[in-house]
Amino acid sequence: MFILEQQSDVFVDALVSDHRAQVLFLSVYGRDTSIQQLMARLHLRKVQGGVDDLTLLDAATRTVAMRILVGDPARLDKLTGRLPRTGLLGNLLHAWIFDPAVLKLDPANGSGWLLEHQPGHMSQGHRAVREAAQAWRMVKELSPVPLLDHWMLPVLAHLQSMQALIRPASAGPVSALRIELPQDFTAWVSDQVRSGHLVERAGEPREPAMAPAGTALSQAA
Repeated sequence: MFILEQQSDVFVDALVSDHRAQVLFLSVYGRDTSIQQLMARLHLRKVQGGVDDLTLLDAATRTVAMRILVGDPARLDKLTGRLPRTGLLGNLLHAWIFDPAVLKLDPANGSGWLLEHQPGHMSQGHRAVREAAQAWRMVKELSPVPLLDHWMLPVLAHLQSMQALIRPASAGPVSALRIELPQDFTAWVSDQVRSGHLVERAGEPREPAMAPAGTALSQAA
Protein backbone atom coordinates (compact mmCIF):
# COMPACT_ATOMS: atom_id res chain seq x y z
CA MET A 1 0.00 0.00 0.00
CA PHE A 2 1.25 3.48 -0.92
CA ILE A 3 0.57 6.92 0.51
CA LEU A 4 -0.80 9.57 -1.84
CA GLU A 5 1.19 12.76 -1.30
CA GLN A 6 -1.45 15.07 -2.75
CA GLN A 7 -4.32 13.94 -0.50
CA SER A 8 -4.17 13.06 3.19
CA ASP A 9 -5.83 9.87 4.45
CA VAL A 10 -5.95 8.32 0.98
CA PHE A 11 -4.02 5.12 0.32
CA VAL A 12 -3.19 3.59 -3.06
CA ASP A 13 -2.79 -0.09 -3.80
CA ALA A 14 -2.39 0.23 -7.60
CA LEU A 15 -1.53 2.95 -10.11
CA VAL A 16 -0.96 2.46 -13.84
CA SER A 17 0.26 5.01 -16.36
CA ASP A 18 -0.86 5.20 -19.97
CA HIS A 19 1.47 5.67 -22.94
CA ARG A 20 1.39 9.45 -22.39
CA ALA A 21 2.54 9.20 -18.74
CA GLN A 22 -0.99 10.04 -17.56
CA VAL A 23 -3.35 8.16 -15.27
CA LEU A 24 -4.81 5.03 -16.85
CA PHE A 25 -5.95 3.23 -13.69
CA LEU A 26 -5.91 4.21 -10.02
CA SER A 27 -7.17 2.16 -7.06
CA VAL A 28 -7.52 4.04 -3.75
CA TYR A 29 -8.84 3.49 -0.25
CA GLY A 30 -9.92 6.08 2.28
CA ARG A 31 -12.75 7.65 4.18
CA ASP A 32 -15.68 8.87 2.13
CA THR A 33 -14.88 12.57 2.58
CA SER A 34 -11.21 12.11 1.62
CA ILE A 35 -12.04 10.12 -1.53
CA GLN A 36 -14.72 12.59 -2.61
CA GLN A 37 -12.35 15.49 -2.02
CA LEU A 38 -9.68 13.83 -4.15
CA MET A 39 -12.13 13.24 -6.99
CA ALA A 40 -13.27 16.86 -6.87
CA ARG A 41 -9.69 18.17 -6.84
CA LEU A 42 -8.87 16.20 -9.99
CA HIS A 43 -11.24 18.52 -11.87
CA LEU A 44 -9.92 21.80 -10.44
CA ARG A 45 -7.04 23.91 -11.64
CA LYS A 46 -3.96 23.89 -9.44
CA VAL A 47 -4.47 27.54 -8.42
CA GLN A 48 -7.88 26.47 -7.09
CA GLY A 49 -6.41 23.69 -4.99
CA GLY A 50 -6.67 21.13 -7.74
CA VAL A 51 -4.37 18.20 -8.49
CA ASP A 52 -2.61 17.83 -11.84
CA ASP A 53 -0.14 15.11 -10.85
CA LEU A 54 -0.08 12.19 -8.42
CA THR A 55 2.88 11.10 -6.31
CA LEU A 56 3.01 7.76 -4.54
CA LEU A 57 5.17 7.45 -1.44
CA ASP A 58 6.37 4.14 -0.06
CA ALA A 59 4.56 3.71 3.25
CA ALA A 60 7.66 2.41 5.04
CA THR A 61 10.41 4.69 3.71
CA ARG A 62 8.39 7.74 2.57
CA THR A 63 10.43 7.74 -0.65
CA VAL A 64 8.81 8.44 -4.03
CA ALA A 65 7.64 5.20 -5.64
CA MET A 66 5.94 6.72 -8.69
CA ARG A 67 4.92 10.12 -10.05
CA ILE A 68 2.41 10.57 -12.85
CA LEU A 69 0.33 13.28 -14.55
CA VAL A 70 -3.44 13.34 -14.25
CA GLY A 71 -4.04 14.61 -17.78
CA ASP A 72 -7.53 15.65 -18.88
CA PRO A 73 -9.79 14.59 -15.97
CA ALA A 74 -12.85 14.65 -18.24
CA ARG A 75 -11.66 11.40 -19.84
CA LEU A 76 -11.62 9.56 -16.50
CA ASP A 77 -14.46 7.48 -15.11
CA LYS A 78 -14.88 6.06 -11.60
CA LEU A 79 -16.45 3.26 -9.62
CA THR A 80 -16.78 3.15 -5.84
CA GLY A 81 -17.59 0.47 -3.32
CA ARG A 82 -18.03 0.68 0.41
CA LEU A 83 -16.12 -1.74 2.63
CA PRO A 84 -17.87 -3.48 5.58
CA ARG A 85 -17.92 -1.35 8.73
CA THR A 86 -15.51 -3.49 10.72
CA GLY A 87 -12.13 -2.89 12.30
CA LEU A 88 -10.54 0.20 13.76
CA LEU A 89 -10.63 2.24 10.55
CA GLY A 90 -14.40 2.43 10.42
CA ASN A 91 -16.30 3.20 7.22
CA LEU A 92 -13.91 3.03 4.26
CA LEU A 93 -14.49 3.58 0.56
CA HIS A 94 -12.68 1.77 -2.25
CA ALA A 95 -12.58 3.75 -5.50
CA TRP A 96 -11.32 2.91 -8.97
CA ILE A 97 -10.50 5.87 -11.23
CA PHE A 98 -9.75 4.85 -14.81
CA ASP A 99 -9.72 5.73 -18.47
CA PRO A 100 -12.69 3.95 -20.13
CA ALA A 101 -10.32 3.07 -22.99
CA VAL A 102 -9.27 0.04 -20.91
CA LEU A 103 -12.78 -1.43 -21.25
CA LYS A 104 -12.92 -1.91 -25.01
CA LEU A 105 -10.70 -2.35 -28.04
CA ASP A 106 -10.37 0.23 -30.81
CA PRO A 107 -10.30 -1.83 -34.04
CA ALA A 108 -10.49 1.30 -36.21
CA ASN A 109 -7.08 2.39 -34.91
CA GLY A 110 -5.77 -1.12 -34.23
CA SER A 111 -5.18 -0.42 -30.56
CA GLY A 112 -6.24 -1.67 -27.16
CA TRP A 113 -5.21 -2.14 -23.55
CA LEU A 114 -4.49 -5.33 -21.67
CA LEU A 115 -4.89 -4.54 -17.97
CA GLU A 116 -3.95 -7.39 -15.64
CA HIS A 117 -3.81 -8.20 -11.97
CA GLN A 118 -0.47 -9.85 -11.16
CA PRO A 119 -0.86 -12.36 -8.30
CA GLY A 120 2.12 -12.32 -5.97
CA HIS A 121 2.41 -16.11 -5.95
CA MET A 122 2.76 -16.39 -9.75
CA SER A 123 6.28 -16.85 -11.13
CA GLN A 124 7.71 -14.41 -13.65
CA GLY A 125 7.79 -17.12 -16.31
CA HIS A 126 4.14 -18.02 -15.75
CA ARG A 127 3.16 -14.34 -15.95
CA ALA A 128 5.05 -13.94 -19.21
CA VAL A 129 3.39 -16.99 -20.76
CA ARG A 130 -0.08 -15.84 -19.70
CA GLU A 131 0.51 -12.31 -20.97
CA ALA A 132 1.76 -13.54 -24.34
CA ALA A 133 -1.35 -15.70 -24.80
CA GLN A 134 -3.70 -12.85 -23.83
CA ALA A 135 -1.84 -10.34 -25.99
CA TRP A 136 -2.15 -12.73 -28.94
CA ARG A 137 -5.92 -12.98 -28.49
CA MET A 138 -6.11 -9.18 -28.57
CA VAL A 139 -3.91 -8.95 -31.66
CA LYS A 140 -6.21 -11.41 -33.47
CA GLU A 141 -9.26 -9.31 -32.53
CA LEU A 142 -7.59 -6.08 -33.68
CA SER A 143 -6.10 -7.48 -36.87
CA PRO A 144 -7.97 -6.54 -40.08
CA VAL A 145 -6.83 -9.88 -41.58
CA PRO A 146 -7.27 -13.36 -40.07
CA LEU A 147 -4.26 -14.75 -38.23
CA LEU A 148 -3.48 -18.43 -37.63
CA ASP A 149 -2.60 -19.47 -34.10
CA HIS A 150 0.75 -20.99 -34.99
CA TRP A 151 1.87 -17.52 -36.14
CA MET A 152 1.75 -16.21 -32.57
CA LEU A 153 5.49 -16.13 -31.79
CA PRO A 154 6.74 -14.52 -35.04
CA VAL A 155 3.91 -11.97 -35.09
CA LEU A 156 4.41 -10.95 -31.46
CA ALA A 157 8.17 -10.78 -32.03
CA HIS A 158 7.58 -8.45 -35.00
CA LEU A 159 5.25 -6.23 -33.00
CA GLN A 160 7.80 -6.12 -30.20
CA SER A 161 10.53 -5.04 -32.62
CA MET A 162 8.24 -2.33 -34.02
CA GLN A 163 7.55 -1.02 -30.48
CA ALA A 164 3.87 -1.81 -31.03
CA LEU A 165 3.71 -3.50 -27.61
CA ILE A 166 4.06 -0.76 -25.02
CA ARG A 167 4.35 -1.34 -21.28
CA PRO A 168 3.86 1.89 -19.30
CA ALA A 169 5.01 2.37 -15.71
CA SER A 170 2.92 0.92 -12.88
CA ALA A 171 2.96 0.47 -9.11
CA GLY A 172 1.25 -2.29 -7.18
CA PRO A 173 -0.13 -5.63 -8.42
CA VAL A 174 -1.66 -4.28 -11.65
CA SER A 175 0.18 -3.88 -14.96
CA ALA A 176 -0.83 -2.75 -18.43
CA LEU A 177 0.21 -3.56 -21.96
CA ARG A 178 -0.85 -1.35 -24.88
CA ILE A 179 -1.09 -2.85 -28.35
CA GLU A 180 -0.86 -0.54 -31.37
CA LEU A 181 -0.86 -2.39 -34.68
CA PRO A 182 1.36 -0.61 -37.25
CA GLN A 183 -0.38 0.88 -40.29
CA ASP A 184 1.45 -1.56 -42.56
CA PHE A 185 0.53 -4.60 -40.47
CA THR A 186 -1.74 -6.12 -43.14
CA ALA A 187 0.93 -5.64 -45.81
CA TRP A 188 3.56 -7.20 -43.53
CA VAL A 189 1.40 -10.28 -42.93
CA SER A 190 0.81 -10.68 -46.66
CA ASP A 191 4.52 -10.36 -47.40
CA GLN A 192 5.38 -12.91 -44.72
CA VAL A 193 2.87 -15.40 -46.13
CA ARG A 194 4.14 -14.94 -49.68
CA SER A 195 7.75 -15.34 -48.59
CA GLY A 196 6.95 -18.49 -46.63
CA HIS A 197 7.86 -17.09 -43.22
CA LEU A 198 4.23 -17.46 -42.14
CA VAL A 199 3.08 -20.84 -43.37
CA GLU A 200 -0.53 -21.95 -43.63
CA ARG A 201 -0.92 -25.37 -42.04
CA ALA A 202 -4.10 -27.37 -41.60
CA GLY A 203 -5.22 -28.92 -38.36
CA GLU A 204 -3.80 -26.28 -36.00
CA PRO A 205 -5.41 -25.96 -32.54
CA ARG A 206 -7.88 -23.16 -32.06
CA GLU A 207 -6.22 -21.86 -28.88
CA PRO A 208 -2.74 -20.30 -29.19
CA ALA A 209 0.15 -22.41 -28.02
CA MET A 210 1.76 -21.03 -24.87
CA ALA A 211 5.00 -19.17 -25.53
CA PRO A 212 8.09 -20.49 -23.72
CA ALA A 213 9.24 -18.24 -20.89
CA GLY A 214 12.35 -17.31 -22.86
CA THR A 215 10.22 -15.75 -25.60
CA ALA A 216 8.08 -13.67 -23.28
CA LEU A 217 7.25 -10.08 -24.03
CA SER A 218 10.02 -7.84 -22.79
CA GLN A 219 9.40 -4.39 -21.37
CA ALA A 220 9.05 -1.62 -23.91
CA ALA A 221 10.32 1.83 -23.15
